[in-house]
Amino acid sequence: MSDIRLEQSGENTVEENRTATLRNTGKLSSRRRLRYLLDRAAQSIISLGGIGVMVTLLLLFVFLFSEVAPLFRSATIESAGEFVLDDAAGRQTLHLAMEEQTEIGFQLFDDGSVIFFGLPDGAVLSRESLALPRSALITEFATAEEESGFFAVGLSTGSIVVAAHDYETDFVGADNTRTITPFLTYPLGNLPPEIFGGSAITQLALSSQESSIVLAAINDQNRLSLLRGSRQRSLISSIDPDASAEFEIETLTFPRILPATEKLFIDGDQRRIILLHPENRISVVDIAAAFLGSAAITEFELDESEGTPDIAKLLLGGLSLLTTDSEGGIHQYFFASQS
Repeated sequence: MSDIRLEQSGENTVEENRTATLRNTGKLSSRRRLRYLLDRAAQSIISLGGIGVMVTLLLLFVFLFSEVAPLFRSATIESAGEFVLDDAAGRQTLHLAMEEQTEIGFQLFDDGSVIFFGLPDGAVLSRESLALPRSALITEFATAEEESGFFAVGLSTGSIVVAAHDYETDFVGADNTRTITPFLTYPLGNLPPEIFGGSAITQLALSSQESSIVLAAINDQNRLSLLRGSRQRSLISSIDPDASAEFEIETLTFPRILPATEKLFIDGDQRRIILLHPENRISVVDIAAAFLGSAAITEFELDESEGTPDIAKLLLGGLSLLTTDSEGGIHQYFFASQS
C-alpha cells in the first residue's frame, strides 16, 4: 500500500515539474518576444535618428549653398521707378537722401526749401523751408554721416544752420497700418549760430555723434572757425530717449590766416580737422588742443612725385584719407603718432 502511494507521489512530482517547465518555457518565449520587439524598436529609432542626422546635414548644405550661390552671379541693377519733380525747376539740388525704409525721399534746394516725396512715384508729401535769416544766401553745404540725417548750410552772413531730416513712424487703425511722417529738426536751435561776422562761408565740414556735434568752417578771408556742441541731457530725456536735449555750444576762431583751402574734413573720432591745400600741402588741427588754447595746427607736405591731389575723401569710419592725383594714382593716408 505504501509503495502505491510513493508511486503516485512520484508521478505527481513529474507532472508538476512538466507543468513548471511549460510555464517557464512560456515565460521565456514571452520575454524573448518582448526583447525582440524592443530590439527592433531600438534599431528603428537609431536608424531613424541616423537618417534624420543625414537629412539635417543635407538640408544645411542646401541652405549654405543657396546663400553662397549668389556670390558667383553677376551683380544686377534694376530701376525701381523714374519721375520728374516739378518743384525742382529752376533750382539747384544741394542734397538728396531717403529714410531707412526707402519709402520717403528728401531733397534740399539752394534757396533753403525742402520737399519730402514718396517713393517710387515721386508724389510730394510735404514742403518746408530752412529757418534762414532774412536776406541770407546759402554759400556752402555739408553733411554728417548719412544715417544721422544731419546736415549744415553755411550762409553769406557768416552764420551756420544745422538741421536734420527726421521721420516718425506710427501704426494706426485696426489693421496697424504703418505711417511715416517726415519733418525737419534743428539740433542747435532755430537761431543759427554766427561764427563769422558778415563774412561768407566758403568751406564747411560737419560730424555728428550721439552726444556731440563738431563743425568746421572757413570764410572768404581764409580764417578757420570751429563749433563744438555737447549734448546736455535732463532727467526727462534720460527716461524718454525721444525727448529733446539741448547742446552746450563752444566756438573758436583762429587768428591766423590759413593758406587757400580746397577741401575740409573732420575725422570719424572728432579729434582732428584736415585741410587740403594746393601744392601738395595738408594741415591737421587738433580739436581738443585748439579749445584748450595750445598749438593745434600741424602742416605736412605730400611727396611731389605722387602728383597733385585733385579728389579727396575720408573713407568709411573717417580714420583715413583717400586721394587721387593728376597722374592717375590713388593714395591712402593714415594718422600715426610721432612718439
